[in-house]
Amino acid sequence: MGKEPVILADADAFTDNMDLTNYLLSSCPEADEKACRGGAKSAYSLASSAYNDFCQLVTAHWDDVSQLAINHPYWVNKGDCDDDKAKRRSAFSIIFSVDDTVIGGFLNAHQWISIKNRLEATLNLLEIAGCFILRKGAIESYYKSSDPLTSEGKPSAAVDEITYLDSISSSSLLSSFPEIIRCINFASRAEKINEADSLKDILLAIAAPAIAKFNVGAKTQELVTLNKAILRERAELFSLSADDEKLTISLNSNILSVSGFPLVLHKGDDVVSEISKALQSS
Repeated sequence: MGKEPVILADADAFTDNMDLTNYLLSSCPEADEKACRGGAKSAYSLASSAYNDFCQLVTAHWDDVSQLAINHPYWVNKGDCDDDKAKRRSAFSIIFSVDDTVIGGFLNAHQWISIKNRLEATLNLLEIAGCFILRKGAIESYYKSSDPLTSEGKPSAAVDEITYLDSISSSSLLSSFPEIIRCINFASRAEKINEADSLKDILLAIAAPAIAKFNVGAKTQELVTLNKAILRERAELFSLSADDEKLTISLNSNILSVSGFPLVLHKGDDVVSEISKALQSS
């Protein structure tokens, strides 16, 4: 049997029709089991009921949500997309983009909050089947450094966003991109990689020659140059600095979670031993 598919999809993959949902949930025993525990006949029956009621709610009460929905990229950039489809896309994305307190101010608020909860239950079943739907719309709706209304399909905006993401903490990444992080975790289900072991050889490659240079009086700029010459494109992983007493190597990464940094070395230290001691708790 082949490896399970992993899908990260824009919201319209769910709101436009039930094709993807039907394909994934019709043969997922784990999703069926969870749905049955909640009182549904099957995962697909739960999803179908929620989807149909959502479509009916949008048709009947579009005015409740339209003031916000018409400002969503799905509506602003709808082009030739028919209104009914654009309404479903933008209404769905809006109720997942705002707090329930905002939805509580809608006319028919109880119906919108109820359908949001039912849709979330459906999306959770899809995640069991390996499909992660972007609740807020397309990936551009998650951008923090670019305008989501004008960034669609622009490589430059994506590059700017990547640069921004490299500057924020892991906790901020998790809160800003929850579906994407869950998708990555699902796709990477395997024996956990020991990040310290993976980093150790790279660290040794620069630490050993750096301490040798430091032992004979090398200063910070010489060590920075050495780092670039040895590690090349990986040189940005580490920052090296030196004073009369110690050589300090810092790890520059918001992705790797490795304790033992900054690593402080003194003249005459056994580099292999010091690195092993520093990384052993990771």
